[in-house]
Amino acid sequence: MNNIGILDTNKFKNPILIFLFFLLGAALPSSAALINVSLALMLLGSFFWVPKKTWIDVMTHPVVVISITIFLSLILHQLISDHPGGWKLVSKYKKWAYIPLLSPLFFLYKDKIKFLLYGFCGVNTFILFLSLFVWVSGVSLFGIDVDNPTVFRLHITQNFFMAIYCVMMFYFGMRLCGYARFAMLFLSCLAFLNVIFCVQGRTGYIAMLAAMLVAPIIFVSTRKLVFLLFITLLGVVGLSFTDNSAVDRIKLGVQESKLCISSQSYSSEACASSMGLRLFYWASAVDKIKENPLFGYGPSESFIPVFIDESIGVRNNPHNEYLMQGVQLGIYGIVLFIAINTIAAVKLIALRSKDGKLGLVILSMYLVSNLFNSFVNDFAEGTLYMVFFIVLVAYTAKENKREHPVL
Repeated sequence: MNNIGILDTNKFKNPILIFLFFLLGAALPSSAALINVSLALMLLGSFFWVPKKTWIDVMTHPVVVISITIFLSLILHQLISDHPGGWKLVSKYKKWAYIPLLSPLFFLYKDKIKFLLYGFCGVNTFILFLSLFVWVSGVSLFGIDVDNPTVFRLHITQNFFMAIYCVMMFYFGMRLCGYARFAMLFLSCLAFLNVIFCVQGRTGYIAMLAAMLVAPIIFVSTRKLVFLLFITLLGVVGLSFTDNSAVDRIKLGVQESKLCISSQSYSSEACASSMGLRLFYWASAVDKIKENPLFGYGPSESFIPVFIDESIGVRNNPHNEYLMQGVQLGIYGIVLFIAINTIAAVKLIALRSKDGKLGLVILSMYLVSNLFNSFVNDFAEGTLYMVFFIVLVAYTAKENKREHPVL
């Protein structure tokens, strides 16, 4: 593609790219506005700094092909069905378009991906210390809730991102040595404490548990696997007997589920709780899928009926990404969604590197969390999900035969 003006100046291109990658990483856990700005600027970079050959090579990657297929299928379904509010939902799922549009830039400048990680980890470190300070001191800085110290995001988002940050710090700590190793592992421990004891987000607990179960299987030899899984089990049992928000919230979720199920009606007031609403949404989504199992109901803001005399309102989010894909595109959509994640896992395994194993752990955290949240639909979590796929494409596209470590 043709280059114009200042965008053709190599003197400026390198620092601009470093800034953009860092900005996107820093924006993900902190600011929706900065995410939009960084993505828009990166799109300009893709169009002006990426040659046609790179676009062609990246477009054949199966993750790119499936992401295009999902997004175009949503647009086509809405054109045919024309559901009220459908285009608003399609707009939320435009995140799928980030993969084909930004993967060429990430592929060509994969040496800049480390700055994205620096931004992400740097801002999460700030969030971690501020959240811990408020929780420990009991002083509400900047209006932060002492009992649920979230900084920039809602509790679900912060806890999930902090769980990913915890895993990344542990991984980087094990790769480094000396004081750097100690610092990274210390931050990982603090992040774990923040997820479990400070912020009330069950999704973060589930993601952390998934990481604790998957990481030993992926990273250690068979001889040590039984021992590490045993230690993990002891840790989970130990936490269950201590006074912490994670155990309290999980117990509350179990009680809410039992109360809702025992009511024999998902639309009863017994289901007016966090897990009760999820059961109601899941049951409603399954009913919608049964109406049109092959190709779904299409994108719409009103496929779930009104809950409890309109006290909750019409919802378009079943809090389960698999069901969300099923409602929108039927079994066809579920297969595509499972396929893109399966291919991602296969590609990560094929890397035969520790970076690939880290990717598998993060992917497992998303796959489990998608059971309880529609993470592609959610802005911050969905954008990070797409960035994960984009980085995957950058490291596994056809011409990328050498391993490029993230640090």
